Amino acid sequence: MSGTQQISARHCDGHDRGRSIALPVLSSDPADKGKHPHGPSKGGSRMGRWRAAVLILVHVAIAIHIGFWQVRGKAVSPVEPSESMQTLEKGVINAGTVFFAMAILSTLLLGRFFCGWACHVVALQDLCTWMMGKVGVRPKPLRSRILVFAPLAIALYMFVWPTVKREVVRPAIEYFGGAPAWHSTRVYLGDVAAWPGWSTEFIVEDFWATFPPWFVAIPFLAICGFAVVYFLGSKGFCTYGCPYGGIFAPADLLAPVRIRVTDDCHQCGHCTAACTSNVRVHEEVRDFGMVVDPGCMKCLDCVSVCPNDALYVGLGRPAILAKTRTPEAKAKRSALSARRFDMPLRTELVIAAVFFGLVVAFRGMFNQVPLLMAMAMGAIGAFGVWKLIQLVREPSVRLQAMQLKAKGRLRPSGAVFGVSALLYVMMGMWSGAVRLQTWRAGLVDDRVRVPVEVAFAPGYIADEQSRTDALKAIALYGSAGPIGEGGFGWFHRPAVSIRLAYLSVVTGDLPSARAHLEDAIERGTPQDQWVMGLGAVRGLSGDAITDVAAYYTEQVEAHPELFGVRRSLAQFYLSANRGADAAALYESALREPGMDESGPLHKDAAAVAEAMGDLTTAIREHQRAMELSLEHHPRADGVIARESALSLARLGETAIAIDGLKRLVTKMSRDASAWHDLAVAHAVAGEAEPALKAMTTAADLDPKEAMFAARAGEIAAQLGRNDEVATWQARAQAASAEPVTRAKFPMFGTGILAAGALGLLALIKLRP
Repeated sequence: MSGTQQISARHCDGHDRGRSIALPVLSSDPADKGKHPHGPSKGGSRMGRWRAAVLILVHVAIAIHIGFWQVRGKAVSPVEPSESMQTLEKGVINAGTVFFAMAILSTLLLGRFFCGWACHVVALQDLCTWMMGKVGVRPKPLRSRILVFAPLAIALYMFVWPTVKREVVRPAIEYFGGAPAWHSTRVYLGDVAAWPGWSTEFIVEDFWATFPPWFVAIPFLAICGFAVVYFLGSKGFCTYGCPYGGIFAPADLLAPVRIRVTDDCHQCGHCTAACTSNVRVHEEVRDFGMVVDPGCMKCLDCVSVCPNDALYVGLGRPAILAKTRTPEAKAKRSALSARRFDMPLRTELVIAAVFFGLVVAFRGMFNQVPLLMAMAMGAIGAFGVWKLIQLVREPSVRLQAMQLKAKGRLRPSGAVFGVSALLYVMMGMWSGAVRLQTWRAGLVDDRVRVPVEVAFAPGYIADEQSRTDALKAIALYGSAGPIGEGGFGWFHRPAVSIRLAYLSVVTGDLPSARAHLEDAIERGTPQDQWVMGLGAVRGLSGDAITDVAAYYTEQVEAHPELFGVRRSLAQFYLSANRGADAAALYESALREPGMDESGPLHKDAAAVAEAMGDLTTAIREHQRAMELSLEHHPRADGVIARESALSLARLGETAIAIDGLKRLVTKMSRDASAWHDLAVAHAVAGEAEPALKAMTTAADLDPKEAMFAARAGEIAAQLGRNDEVATWQARAQAASAEPVTRAKFPMFGTGILAAGALGLLALIKLRP
């Protein structure tokens, strides 16, 4: 343990003098070599230098990875565990998923070696600890019995909850309340995307898409580094904020490779003094013969400093099966259980509630604070509240080496800390109030369900209830907005500005709608719907269509990826007999860096060429679009491949179309629509037999789609198979007559969830 221990100084007669002093404890700093007062020592940990070298190499590898992306414009997807969320939510297997899976498997065998020797956040905390040690600051770790489960909770929220929400919660709500019930609860639980199937994405172009901007990353590193280390200890973020640790810690309990002890141990305490992971090493090896705490990151500092070489890394019984070595050891652990923590249970419950509230409040503050940063900020705020409670209730209080209160009198440092902690908590309360007001606005906003195409139609007038709800939502959003605009919060996210624009259109306030759309486009990354929405508002406001077209041109020149806007602009040119201008839109776009790899852009270029009668160009562009979607994103762009293939078949290139669709169904064998389109291509080519086979597959994959069965019957009739025609007609009639039923209640998914919950409880129960 690195830091100071606090006791009350007393006279020999036992009277309390009212102040606390800091007793020196053993340090793992190499500079303290030979200074340990409790027995012979090997000095500082020899492993520290090796681990520092390994962690430096990790960061060099990260820098090379980023540099390669900047030079080449594409690179392997980020090797970051959080990337696996893309796999769980969207079925996208990437480098981060593979890396995280390998790290979990290694932890199941070796324990948390990955955390100690390869994690960049551990490196940051170790660096901050080392720098603080150089100026004489050795933070005392916070010991909490409740907050230690925060990483597990956040891991379940990040990696389990999205799947449970999609596979269990939403079907259950729709089953018991009907399909509209989910729409009414999605504001509380968030939207759920349908499972798209598996795909891979090991090479990316937008490498930085999932990372925060620099002005968020720098405060994040400062908070998770210096601030967390100072207030919570050298591995404070690992202990109370890291979601990956929430997975690695339970996995560590199953690992057979552990730090173990021989009979040469003399209980000198050097191992505990050297540990920066908040583990009482000497107690654990005394009672269990090995380190069982899942917080152990296998840094091997304890092994390195043991003066008797009594500690070693060995294979044996995992921690989850550990038993105390003697009845005396069991009694000692029972006696120590209440004294191992820094605060009584009742206080911990209060602090845990504060921690949870601050995490929720800080997340999304200024539309920037990410979840893990909010975890660190919430933990720091909870620590501050604990110290405030001590300042009120106890006569003497310390913060690391600072005396905040002595003999019932508040020191100047205590006053500064108290005011700072109160301001910090008040900042969290303010952020929470803003987020609460935005959430309330969302609830009212959700009641306004006028279709967008209806609201933006000329002459639309909202009904009284929709207008009332829209005005109330606008007022609530406004109160959560920036102070300069009459609110008490900060600028809205572009997505909220878009909702405000929609609500303004519903109320008939077109100038406000235009202002909100312009604000969203200026501050965010423009999207087709935003730009086209602004074009519609400008049209409703009386702007000439040529002015709207000029605005669209300006946007597609600045943002070539606005395919929908470009498509609308091309349609305007074609309707005005300006085909050359429409073709030029795509010729210039395809010359932009990287845009030649865009399947949607080639498909739209083909459509323009076809409309102009240039069939040679149309065939070439459709083929290019189909090939790109099959090569890069067969699942995401499957619709593009299908549409281009059918266009090729219609233009007489049936062999190319059939070949492309065969490759598509190979990649997406469970996609009934792809099989249907393959059948259509065969039918266009006059190949009735393979057409019937493909259509039969489509009908079997989706028996509820009457069209597939009906078309199978038509093809069977062409082949003269009258007995099959009757069967297909019966299937089509049955599918058409089938009533719309509630979703099947997910008993299997619920069973898996219950089994996982019981397993988690058992793991916590068995944890030594």
